[in-house]
Amino acid sequence: MFSQHSQKINYDCAIQRGPVWKQPQKSLYINSILNNYPIPPFFFAKHKNSKKDMYDGLDGKQRTTTVIQFLNDEFALDDNFITSDRDDKEHDFSNLKYSELPDWAKDEIKNHTIQFYYFEDITEDQYDEIFYRLNNGTPLAQIEKTRVKAPSLRLFQEIAKHDLINTAVTDKGRVRYDHENLVMQAWGICFAFERDDFSFETAKFRKIIEEAEASEVESKTLLNCFTILYNIFNAFALDEATAKKKAKDLTEDEKIRKSITTRIKRKVHLVALTRAIMVALEHDYEIERLIDWVKALFGDKKYTTSCREYNLTTSSGSAKRETVYARITAITNHLHGFMWDSVYSEVDIDEDDDVSNEANMDRYSDMV
Repeated sequence: MFSQHSQKINYDCAIQRGPVWKQPQKSLYINSILNNYPIPPFFFAKHKNSKKDMYDGLDGKQRTTTVIQFLNDEFALDDNFITSDRDDKEHDFSNLKYSELPDWAKDEIKNHTIQFYYFEDITEDQYDEIFYRLNNGTPLAQIEKTRVKAPSLRLFQEIAKHDLINTAVTDKGRVRYDHENLVMQAWGICFAFERDDFSFETAKFRKIIEEAEASEVESKTLLNCFTILYNIFNAFALDEATAKKKAKDLTEDEKIRKSITTRIKRKVHLVALTRAIMVALEHDYEIERLIDWVKALFGDKKYTTSCREYNLTTSSGSAKRETVYARITAITNHLHGFMWDSVYSEVDIDEDDDVSNEANMDRYSDMV
C-alpha cells in the first residue's frame, strides 16, 4: 500500500499535524510490524472539495511517514532491536537501516497488511469532526485541539503566510503551529476583544476560535495591519552582516534597533501592536509617526517598554482577561499620548488664546 498508493493519499490537509514522532516511537512501530503486533486501522476521507482520486489522511500520518522514511533509509532502528522470523528464530537488527535488513524482513515490512476505513463525499464539517473524534483520545497539543475545531482555520492559515509572520516565527515554531496561533490571537484582539468572555487562557480562547467566523473584510484589515507593522519592523531591521555581529561590536544605535526588532517579534508585543495599528488606521496616523512611536515605546533597552503600565501586563498571568484588557488599554493610551504630544509640539499655542486652545483640544478629542 505504501509504495503503490502514496500518490493518492494526502496528509498535508489543513487540520493534520506535522511529523511529531521521535526516534523511539518510529523504531517501536517497525518492531510492531515485524513482530505482528496489532496495529490500529487507518482512516481516510474524500470531501466534496477533494481532488479526483485523492484521499486525505484523517488518522495514520505518523505511521505512514515512519514507514516511508524507513524504506528510504532516513533513520536506523534503536539499540536492542530484537525480532523473530516466522520460524521463531531471533535476529538482532539494532542500529540497522532498511537497506541493511535481510530480504525476508524487507518483505515483511513492504507486504504488511493494514486495515483502513475511508469516507466518500463528506462535508468539511463532517471531515473536521471525524478527525477531532479520532484524535480526541490521543495527546494532541493545546493549539492542535484549538485549530482542529476552528471554522476559520483555512482563512487564518492564508493570513499566516504574511512576511511579518514568517519573520516572527521560526521553523521550529511553525511545527508547533505558532504562526497560526499568532494570527488567531491577532484576529481575536482586533475583532473579538469586546466579548465579555475574551481571554487568551487556553480553554476560553479555544471557545472563541471555535465560534469564530472571520470575514474577508476582517482578513484584509488584519493583513493591512501586518503590512504596516512589517514596514515599521524593516525601518529598524539591521542588514544581514550587521545582524551577525557580536553585541560588543555594534554601535549604540544598532543595539537599539536590534532590541526594537527583537521585541516586535515577541508574540505578546506583536499581538498588542496589531491592535494598536488598527486603532492608528482608524485615526489616520501617518506611518512615519508610527515608526517614531514604536521607537519611543521599545527604544529603552533597560525596560521592556517605556510604558510602565504596559510592562506590568506582559509577565505572569498575561493571558487573563483583565490583564489583556489592561495591556491593550495601556498601549492604546501610549499611542494616543505620543501622537498628541507630537501635534502639541508642532502647534504654537498662546496660553491667552482661548480659540487656539479650544481648537487643539478638539483635535485631541478626535484622537481618543
